[in-house]
Amino acid sequence: MEVHLRHARAGTAAAAVGYSRTRQTTRSRNMFGAKKLLAAVRRGRDFFARDRLRSSTLTANLSEVPDVAPPPPHEVPQRAVHEAVELSLMYKSTLGNGFFNHVTMAAAALARIGGTTDEVRERTAKGVANYQRKYGMKRIESAKPETLKIVESHWQKFLNKDGSFEAEYRDVVLRDLQQNGKHAVISKYLSHFTRSVHSKLHHGIIRLAYADVIDSEEETAAALASWACNHTAFPGEWMDRRPRATGTSRSVTDAMLDMRRTYAADDSPKVYLSKVSKHLNDGRFIGTKIPKVDFSDEDDATLMELFRSVVELYLQKPNVYTLHMVTGLHALYAMKRYFLPGDFAEALDTHWVSFATIYWCLKCPRFERQRAAPEPVSWEVLVRKAIASGNDHNIKFVDTCMELSRDIPNVPFQLAATTALKNVKPSG
Repeated sequence: MEVHLRHARAGTAAAAVGYSRTRQTTRSRNMFGAKKLLAAVRRGRDFFARDRLRSSTLTANLSEVPDVAPPPPHEVPQRAVHEAVELSLMYKSTLGNGFFNHVTMAAAALARIGGTTDEVRERTAKGVANYQRKYGMKRIESAKPETLKIVESHWQKFLNKDGSFEAEYRDVVLRDLQQNGKHAVISKYLSHFTRSVHSKLHHGIIRLAYADVIDSEEETAAALASWACNHTAFPGEWMDRRPRATGTSRSVTDAMLDMRRTYAADDSPKVYLSKVSKHLNDGRFIGTKIPKVDFSDEDDATLMELFRSVVELYLQKPNVYTLHMVTGLHALYAMKRYFLPGDFAEALDTHWVSFATIYWCLKCPRFERQRAAPEPVSWEVLVRKAIASGNDHNIKFVDTCMELSRDIPNVPFQLAATTALKNVKPSG
């Protein structure tokens, strides 16, 4: 009886194993079939997407959403902002994970959109605590006079992208500022940085623009030092090989339409946002995929077209990359008076290449505002939302959109800010 039971149990176990294996095999086959089906669907989508790229224009019939004039700039609580500067100067410009330190930028932006002294101080304290907890803030190393390698005459030789020599750069730039004045020093550095505007997702020029608002020599030196030691320049020989846009005006729109046609006909593996940094350092990609646009220092029409394009791409695909295309271009615009003749056009061209690379990695979409908010909310509500979010990027983006809305007509900056904060409830 026991033998029969044992054999019965063994048979049941074997049957169970066999059933399990059969089920696993069936599941594997089903998963394989599902993967094949999904791949086919994606190919179909890609085919139709490419077909649309060949036949469509860049912009859908978008209704005009005029900005309401923002309130006049607030009186900045200078003491609270300078306290943020003093605290930030104790640390390197990059965090433990390589992200950029936003403490002073967020403080200046919050003050400019109407944050009170207490709100600026609270944001600074929370920002530092959050950075320390999540990523770690690295103390700035001390520059030892007896081992200094960088001097004013050959500071360019030590430009790097790994954060080296940051304290030395701060000392060199600060001495230069004290001896030669703010305008001359900023112009000199910008002249060398026109092809590295995109470094660290445009944070060098963004921090410098906020340092100009704060009007602190120490923060200006820190901003330029952070750019010098997080510096990546486009390969010059490939920048010169780029094809010209084919339209009669050779404008931003002409160039983007060319990119859509090139993308539709391109058989190489497609790229996504995760590959942006790789392609920004790939001279062959830049030289073959990104058309030239005719920028000039005095051509406000092309600059305005670029502003509209970066905002419309954000409204179509809101993410951290497209957001910085808006804030980075605002920083260039704000610093225009410091550029030497010809340098501003070259810096705009660099920004265009960075923006166009992101556009390509997003599959060259039409501008249809698919993820935009339905309509803009008031600037007062946007400010309260930005403060309530506790997010440095939200605060800076509202500040950027308010500032640009005062100067540039017929671009939906208020709608862009509303889109960034559409899921945030206002404070107060």
